[in-house]
Amino acid sequence: MPEEGSRTTRRIWLIVGVVGVLAAAATAALPLPAPGPAAILATIGVGAGVAATERWSLTARIGRYSQRLTLSEVPLLVGLFILDPGLLVVARLVGGFVALRLLRRQEAHKAAYNLTYLWTETLLAVALFGGLEPSSAGDGIRSVGVAIGLAALMSVTGAVAMTGVVSAMHGRLVVGHVPSFLSESIGPSLATTAATLIGLVLVATDPLLLWAPGVIIGVLALAYRSHLRLLEARNLQSELTRFTTAVTGDSSVEETAAQLAEATRQLTNAPLAAVRLRLGRSRTATWVGVTPAESGALEAAVQQARLDGTAAQRGAQRLGRVVVAPISGVEEGWVAVGYNERHQVAASDTQALRMVANHATVALANAARRTELHVQAADAHHRATHDPLTGLPNRDALLAGVDEAIERQEPFGMLLVDLDNFKEINDALGHAAGDAVLMSLATRLGPMASDGVSFARLGGDEFAALVMGGEALARELAARLHAAIRRPIQVGPYTLEVGASIGIALHPTHGGNAGELLKNADLAMYDAKARGGGVQVLGSAASDRALRQLAVSTGLRRALAEGDVSVVYQPIIDLPSGRPVSVEALARWDDPALGVVSPAEFVAVAEQSGLITDLTNHVLHTALADQRRWADAGTDLRVSVNFSARALTQSGIARLVASALDTHGVPGDRLTVELTESMVLSDPTRTLPTIDRLAEIGIRLAIDDFGTGYSSLAYLREMPVHEVKIDKSFVLPMDGDPTAGALVSGIVRLCHEMGFTVVAEGVETSTTRTSLRAYGCDSAQGYGIARPMAADAVPGWVAGQPTEVPGRTDLHGRTDLHGRTDLHGRTDLHLVRDADDQAS
Repeated sequence: MPEEGSRTTRRIWLIVGVVGVLAAAATAALPLPAPGPAAILATIGVGAGVAATERWSLTARIGRYSQRLTLSEVPLLVGLFILDPGLLVVARLVGGFVALRLLRRQEAHKAAYNLTYLWTETLLAVALFGGLEPSSAGDGIRSVGVAIGLAALMSVTGAVAMTGVVSAMHGRLVVGHVPSFLSESIGPSLATTAATLIGLVLVATDPLLLWAPGVIIGVLALAYRSHLRLLEARNLQSELTRFTTAVTGDSSVEETAAQLAEATRQLTNAPLAAVRLRLGRSRTATWVGVTPAESGALEAAVQQARLDGTAAQRGAQRLGRVVVAPISGVEEGWVAVGYNERHQVAASDTQALRMVANHATVALANAARRTELHVQAADAHHRATHDPLTGLPNRDALLAGVDEAIERQEPFGMLLVDLDNFKEINDALGHAAGDAVLMSLATRLGPMASDGVSFARLGGDEFAALVMGGEALARELAARLHAAIRRPIQVGPYTLEVGASIGIALHPTHGGNAGELLKNADLAMYDAKARGGGVQVLGSAASDRALRQLAVSTGLRRALAEGDVSVVYQPIIDLPSGRPVSVEALARWDDPALGVVSPAEFVAVAEQSGLITDLTNHVLHTALADQRRWADAGTDLRVSVNFSARALTQSGIARLVASALDTHGVPGDRLTVELTESMVLSDPTRTLPTIDRLAEIGIRLAIDDFGTGYSSLAYLREMPVHEVKIDKSFVLPMDGDPTAGALVSGIVRLCHEMGFTVVAEGVETSTTRTSLRAYGCDSAQGYGIARPMAADAVPGWVAGQPTEVPGRTDLHGRTDLHGRTDLHGRTDLHLVRDADDQAS
């Protein structure tokens, strides 16, 4: 704005110079006789009249321009009749200089422009008067012509002068305001010149009659003053409308304050205009719209207004050359304008600023509300597209990024990352520790993100990455991810290591949309997990395996819900007597679409998909229901059910087993829960309390597949275990390998010393059976004894087995088979049965 002002000033001086030269040349041609005393007094009187009309004019500011009623027609018309042309020019120039420069203190370029305008106007009036040549004011038609011509002349010269100012401000010719100015000024000029002419005539007749034209001129001045005030009010309303439009938009509070300051400056035509409010985190009061150096006078005025309270009562207050108004509802909010010394601060300035403050209240409140809504919208969008725990983008954001990349038709890779053994961290240390691990990993992923790489958390322990480029870049990023994830993570006092399985699907090779790519990356990830972790790009074999796993998982869920998973039973016999004493419950599944699915396959899928608990519950309830039915029919066999690691660590599992026993009316000692030693000893702090609670409700506990896991005898010695089942991998080689027989014999002796009964699995020949009996093994099962059979076939098979056993018979007719006391002080009367006991 200062640069624009300097350009305007230079243009005005240019106009003054050109017009001044022409006016000086015209003035030099005027006769200037030596004045006598009367002429000097008349010249002084006309000059005083000029100074008075220029100083005490009626002014209305219309935006950046001003419109004035000066009554300058009166001294000019009088001077035309009583002064020589040269003296009239001198009187107008001297009187104008005194009024403009000394009394009104106009700036030099403005005073020079107005004096040049008066000079030119006077010369034209002299030319008009010389052309008509009236002998006196009473010279009839000539004097009337002078008055009318002078009114028209002054309106036209005023319009030309305003055109020059406006054009200088805009840097181009602007004539649009000329018609309105002429229509506004011609009437008052005609009335003033007419009244002045009447006054001149009356003076020649009787000076006392001057009151009549004086009253007329006074009434006209008041009427025009009212007209100017109305014009000013109408313009103020128009400017306020423009002001409202200028500061109404989608802006922040600070931007709105800056718009308010600029619009206020234009509205009030003030050199300084600013808005004061608290901004930023420091919440300090700040002036927007002016420099710190310029804000000093405004701040002083605000402090003074706050002390006397006038501004708060009236809405605005003028303090010297500064007008201030408080902004309601805005902490420390004020709007202020400052004028220079040459400006006459009018009541309209205070009124305008009051209206500005009222509008600023609404505008700033709206801006604050918009800012708050924008923040809320941005926060809602962030929550909708980002994971709340890690801060990474979520699945929706990932899929949106995939769609954008597909639209750009660029090759890219999608990586699906699944953490290995993450469940064990949650189970052992709690979900808070798991969350800490996830947040730590998310922190490691952050530095890897770039314009071509983005990450997302899909949920649980699954992450995804999007990398622009081909397979080489995808593999490189996967290798970096795998290495970053495997670095130890410190969670409290624990140092944890987490592995990862990463699957890669490439666009467009492995899919044309986000859904296909995510599915195929998932397939590749499962292939990597099946291979023990690492990185795998989608291949046909991996796709087939993953699809098979997905089909098995989906089908198993449906089969469990519809009761299509059956349970068969493999008998366990007492080796010394050959009598059936127990059966092991085994799940079987024949799916219409998948065919017969092996237990090894669907149990592994159940473990990975979280269905193992449902499968265990199904087998448990089915086995207990069959046991109750057999016992009621006279065949009382113990049933063994395999429990998974997840079932063993499930809270409340002992309570669920007890409830199942009550539901089917089966005593606790008729149920054996089989646990693998690796399952028990992988997390003894969680499994041992559960085993103790199961033992407390009378359930027998067996260690299955003994010898294939940890084989930690120290832990086994402390557990309330009743029996140990030797894995078939030790039993099967016994037929042709004496060393295998010796190993089994040693295991049997060791278990007996520790107080456990021993069951051998995988007995397929009579030779093996004989050897096991010789080693003192208590029980056995295998295809050489009986294959798994349906529940309805069990009673018939049991009925066909031997009923008499060798040994000694007590007084009650019962046969006692190697009763002994184990290390826990329990007396094991394993397989003591006679006909009466069997019937009971």
